[in-house]
Amino acid sequence: MPREAGAFIAEHNTAAGGKLPLNTNGGGLFYMHSGMYGMYALQESVRQMRGTAWAQIPDARISVCHGVGGMFAASGTIIMSNEPHETEKRAAVKRAMCHRAPNFRADQPPLRQGYKAE
Repeated sequence: MPREAGAFIAEHNTAAGGKLPLNTNGGGLFYMHSGMYGMYALQESVRQMRGTAWAQIPDARISVCHGVGGMFAASGTIIMSNEPHETEKRAAVKRAMCHRAPNFRADQPPLRQGYKAE
């Protein structure tokens, strides 16, 4: 809603422990601004996801990192998560099946009706 941002920030919602923590490493002016701050923002996102950040957000599960460069001519955004992706969950199931059935090959497609194994 219009004119709500100021109050949202004044209520410390963007501080560590708030509803939407921002710049948990202190931002470019506090942390260091070498002209390539995006690399430090990526580093902070990785640390938050690993649980090793200096100002760790408890139970952080997702991190959005955005950076601009080239006099704002270029920008990039990356979303990180420490929760397993669906493909990782499937791979874990396949690995478990390999341990149970020695003849099972994880790279082999499942047998379907009309499919002939070679």
